[in-house]
Amino acid sequence: MRCRPGTTYDVAAAIAARPEARFVAVVSGSADCVAEFVVPTHAAIGKVMIADVPGGGDRVSESETHAVMRTFVSNHDWNPGVLDEAATAELRDAAEPPFEDFFGEGPPDRLDELEQVIVQALGEDGRLPYKALAKVAGSSESTVKRRVESLVRRGCLRFRTLTEPEVLGYTLEFMLWLEVEPGLLERAGRQLAAHPGTRYLSATTGRFNLAAQVALRHYGALFRYLTDDVGSLPGLRAADVTLQLTTLKRAWAPTPAARSTENPA
Repeated sequence: MRCRPGTTYDVAAAIAARPEARFVAVVSGSADCVAEFVVPTHAAIGKVMIADVPGGGDRVSESETHAVMRTFVSNHDWNPGVLDEAATAELRDAAEPPFEDFFGEGPPDRLDELEQVIVQALGEDGRLPYKALAKVAGSSESTVKRRVESLVRRGCLRFRTLTEPEVLGYTLEFMLWLEVEPGLLERAGRQLAAHPGTRYLSATTGRFNLAAQVALRHYGALFRYLTDDVGSLPGLRAADVTLQLTTLKRAWAPTPAARSTENPA
């Protein structure tokens, strides 16, 4: 989205408050604000972007929508290089497979009343021990434990540790928008997904057919990244970069930056 002068942060905050928004960032470049929405159907995109313009129609001057067709890398797949190879391999072997790889197209799983209470409670505090969770749910500890295990096994619940990349030594984050020849989209996607800085990458509809979120250790690495890593992608026609200035929401959770904005004191 491009916003009227002086309204970008207001628009971004309004978007971040919406339950459909999984990721929201203020950026610089060809756009002012970038957001990822998760909606039940593709038809719902129209309601979000047209009928209910995020942040108010008077503050958004123009918008561009890209629908995700395939995900190459999700943020939970990112390996920032903090652990050695042995530790990384052990954790990956024990991890549940990504939802989008494990489950195909089909009707959504229906949660019963107890499962909905469990998911809501863990959504507010993912560190809740089973004893406290059982008290919230009004059920026994053993029952709650079995339900949590079932939700994870069915792909309805996934635990994730959120860390700001800067804490891990990655001081630059940006969105990368690429136009690639359709016949080479698979090859380009796999090649870019293998780069250690790629946190998220998906094939999309629209003017750009690859959208990525990338983290680098410092701004000085950006030039070589664009000329060497992006420049070597097969079938590349065009590339655009929007630097992330402030990230307000990750994986549906407000970031420290968003919380400090809400509570400046």
